[in-house]
Amino acid sequence: MIELNACVVRALFKTAVLLSALYLSVSYAAEPTTPATPAPAEVPADSKPVAPSSVPSTLPAGHTPSEATASHPVPAEAPTAPSTAKSGGIDAVLVLDSSGSMKQTDPLNLRLPAAKLFIALLGKTDRAGIISFSDRGYPLAALMPAHDQAAREKLLQAVDKVESNGQFTNLQDALLQARDMLGAQQDDRPRYVILMSDGQMDTGNAARDAQLTAQLKDTLVPELSKAHITLYTIAFTQASDVALLKEIAATTHGQFRLALLDKDLHDVFTSLFESAKTPDMLPIEGGEFHADDAIQEVTVVATKENPKVQIFLQAPDGKRLAATDVDPQNPTVRWFSSPAFDMITLDHPAAGLWK
Repeated sequence: MIELNACVVRALFKTAVLLSALYLSVSYAAEPTTPATPAPAEVPADSKPVAPSSVPSTLPAGHTPSEATASHPVPAEAPTAPSTAKSGGIDAVLVLDSSGSMKQTDPLNLRLPAAKLFIALLGKTDRAGIISFSDRGYPLAALMPAHDQAAREKLLQAVDKVESNGQFTNLQDALLQARDMLGAQQDDRPRYVILMSDGQMDTGNAARDAQLTAQLKDTLVPELSKAHITLYTIAFTQASDVALLKEIAATTHGQFRLALLDKDLHDVFTSLFESAKTPDMLPIEGGEFHADDAIQEVTVVATKENPKVQIFLQAPDGKRLAATDVDPQNPTVRWFSSPAFDMITLDHPAAGLWK
């Protein structure tokens, strides 16, 4: 037991500090509003903000907790869509490649827990949908509230339905299905499509591939940009049509990411989540964070080096919690455990130092 605990401590330390993949979402008690103050024109590139927030926050990969400060936002890595998710929710459609080649480029299906992590981090006013694609796009879950328990279960179950047995890769139809799922914009909610693929346009007919690629670049993607739908594209291999994925992301003010290694996927999804939600930050020092009496809710998401890693959360009074300690009927502590990450939500956490 002692050896296991030591292993857990090292794993948790590496998760929180070295990988910078510990998330904190906090909700504070309401306070009287005050006039907004102008944001500074320029901020240091290695800064991290701290402010009351109702959306999850993250330290992106490549930044250690010691770099976090309490006053400055993170500069955008790429042009952003005109609207912002600060005051409301977002709509996000995850489009997952299910072609047979994914058996080689993602043999452990790590894109699935990475997609689940993104869904788990979405807030009370966010919505998500799931599409699988190979020869065409296949909607698996319509756009629905991501924070509602029943709806979230449907979304997670839809992700589990994504396989790697399709024969072709039709990027055009995949994005058409995503556009249709998002529908006509009814309000100013930011809208995103997250496309994951390891291939190029491939319908089994070279002439048709060229035609669909031209339609995608010249017609569909400009339409998405005009509709303020932002595309985030993720490639699993250099053999993908990297140039195309970069172009369609840039055209819609989105981002392109290359996930060559298993560990890259969670880093990619956390980076995209940060960009989509533009969250405020909380500092994490050495795998620890401070809660005060004003915090109504804290959510911690810790990624795992491997499925055997067990995550513990230590309260200010020294009591240590694990997934097996939580009563499913207890609404004040909710613990979602998966092979790739654990998500723990605490209502009205005790004030003090949490580890």
